[in-house]
Amino acid sequence: MIYRYGLDEKQVNKSQTELEKLVYMLSSGISKIRGNKSGGVQQMNTWKTIILATGEETISTNNTTTGVQTRCLEIEGSPFDYDEKSASNIYEIVSNYYGTAGKKFIEVIIEKYSKDDYRDLKKKLKQIQEELEKSTNNDIRSYLTAVSLVVLADIIVEEEIMENKENDSSLKMGKEILSNLESQKDIDIIDKCYEYIKSWILSNHKSFDKYKEYFSFEDPRLETEEDVVEKTSTSRSFGLYQNNVYYIHRYILEDKLKSSGYSYNKIVREFAKRGYIIPKRDEQGNILENTVQKKFRGKNARMFAFPMKPVEKELSEDERKERTEEFLSMVSTGMSVKKREEFYAEVEKQIKEGEELSKNNDTEEPPIEEIKKMMKEFEKNN
Repeated sequence: MIYRYGLDEKQVNKSQTELEKLVYMLSSGISKIRGNKSGGVQQMNTWKTIILATGEETISTNNTTTGVQTRCLEIEGSPFDYDEKSASNIYEIVSNYYGTAGKKFIEVIIEKYSKDDYRDLKKKLKQIQEELEKSTNNDIRSYLTAVSLVVLADIIVEEEIMENKENDSSLKMGKEILSNLESQKDIDIIDKCYEYIKSWILSNHKSFDKYKEYFSFEDPRLETEEDVVEKTSTSRSFGLYQNNVYYIHRYILEDKLKSSGYSYNKIVREFAKRGYIIPKRDEQGNILENTVQKKFRGKNARMFAFPMKPVEKELSEDERKERTEEFLSMVSTGMSVKKREEFYAEVEKQIKEGEELSKNNDTEEPPIEEIKKMMKEFEKNN
């Protein structure tokens, strides 16, 4: 049987999970298999549906599976261009003439196209689909097929019921609908989940322990930079941050994914396949594990490694030298380059003043010479 089914989200007082199950059931066209008390199974019902859902909110959410979204064409806007007077009048028109156009539409389909087993109608549908495919960047085939069917129905209504032979407006409508629908990347639950987790990681940067960069002369006992860690200031550490890679504890990521409504096992498996995380691989490049081993506060731990490309530009050679000099100055003198230069300038000033005073003294070794010796020794050691 063929039904037209109107769905108002306010009439369906269900959770998001139940609503998505309803979408799957209605779009599948077949009822569930149920057993009889006396044995065997109940007769299964089948249907073909045209479902129109209205409401202030979309059916899909950020964690809605790709399968549900490919079954829903979510269009935002008003059918009457926000004209409240026209919207009010439609209630009276529908009450008085409900079913008139629908009955006429079915009669036209049967009388005009059934003689050749609807081959001419199928040909027109294919032509419309090819025309729309040329003029759109939308790469979801189910969307293209559904919109093509809507355009074909609109053309038949215009030609046979409204007696308007121009079909440009129907094709224009189809192109506009496709341009406002999401693309494959937009509805891909893996990509959406990655963007969500990436944003969550970056917003919690302070919750990660951080490795310090150091030079070997600071402490020759340190063999790996993994021994030099700045612990996070927060009470709970999400993991480690090193060289633009965030290493997250497994339980932290699992809790976050599950609490956000995502399938933990599916998401981490696809993250590894797409290169969103760095997995452990064998010599042939096959994925062995989705996690890698890292040292966390002196103990080995399995973690998820999320590489993040740095936003800032690469440092020039001069900028790198300047930063290195700044670092070395802090290590050797405890002062920044600017403070160190100010210190040297002050010392030079005192030396000159001392030389002036020394000219008036008859001592064999004036104090200024001692100052110079101290400065040379300081510069030699630093």
